Amino acid sequence: MKTRTFAALFTAVLVFSLTACTTSSSSTTTVSTSFTDENGETTTHTTTTTTEKGQTSTQEETTTSAAEEAPAQETVPYEADESDVPTLRDVWADYFEYGAEGYTNEEEMVFFTYDDPDNMSQAALMIVDPEGWVTIYDIGNVRMDGDYYVIEDIDGDVELPFLVTDAQDDHFEMTFQDNSYAELYYVDKDQIINDMVSIIEDIQQPQAS
Repeated sequence: MKTRTFAALFTAVLVFSLTACTTSSSSTTTVSTSFTDENGETTTHTTTTTTEKGQTSTQEETTTSAAEEAPAQETVPYEADESDVPTLRDVWADYFEYGAEGYTNEEEMVFFTYDDPDNMSQAALMIVDPEGWVTIYDIGNVRMDGDYYVIEDIDGDVELPFLVTDAQDDHFEMTFQDNSYAELYYVDKDQIINDMVSIIEDIQQPQAS
């Protein structure tokens, strides 16, 4: 790799000049070779060969010039615009592609989003009770425990194994280990992310005293 990098920065210039004197028995040949290294330093080697009356003499000279310093540029501090700061919706959009929403047999609302229906590796599950309280919020990597999917919650607090059964074109059934179940209908990516993040944002809002 070093050789390739050096070769890319290497610039060679060969200058040949032949100067005839007033007599046919005298000649001078000058050969200059210049190259610039990766630090911008230029080295020039000059060889002058003179032939006069059958006698040849050679003179060599090497000069080195330092790289020219680029003019200093004024540093302008970067100020982030609000549009530059990724929102939670942006972050979730990078992880999740699919979603479904519905109700359990106990009238709890269920929100479920995941990355890949054929090879699920990341998911988020949220359950809201009839009074509007979030009772389950589980997000993280997905592993299999027997036939059950388990979301390994990033906080390590929640594990709610579930099965996906009775899958149809527009909905599927999610069954939990306590035999409760939910019927979930597919929604698009933007809707599931907006609905779940909106709940999180509501939770994070300071409560009025």
